[in-house]
Amino acid sequence: MCNCLGFSIGGTIISSGFSGGVYGIYIIGGYLIKRGLLKKVSSMILGGVSMGCVIAGVVVQLYSYSCHVGYDLFYSHIVLLVGGMCLFELISRLQSVPMTKTITELSKYSFAIYLVHNPVNLILQKLLLWLECKYAKVFVICVLTMTISWLVAYGIGKIPKIGKKIIYMR
Repeated sequence: MCNCLGFSIGGTIISSGFSGGVYGIYIIGGYLIKRGLLKKVSSMILGGVSMGCVIAGVVVQLYSYSCHVGYDLFYSHIVLLVGGMCLFELISRLQSVPMTKTITELSKYSFAIYLVHNPVNLILQKLLLWLECKYAKVFVICVLTMTISWLVAYGIGKIPKIGKKIIYMR
């Protein structure tokens, strides 16, 4: 837990040891949402909560950096969990999804992308040290990490036995 001007950053991290880690909480939460947990909540409220969580996440990051505290949000942070759950419910309410083919392909490779994104991200951070603007750097690294991870996952997925064994492709 990091302290910044007397405030604790990271105190909103949830304990997840009982459920297979924080990932288990996301799976259980997704299951409960698909079973109707948030069906009675209006889309306006869900959208507001999602946007509020994005803003809160940005504020936490900016605040910690302004205090020279290297705190990074992770999947276990409550704003990511709540914002993700609300966004999941909103998306599940859509009658038709724009860019359906792209999103379907992305979801097909999502676990593989998750498996390879961290090494890709670390390499890109080293390669893009020359970028001066922090905000541009974050944006470029985010977009490139996603794109390169997707390409790597796609390439590995095309190798029949390796794709099935290493990245669990079907």
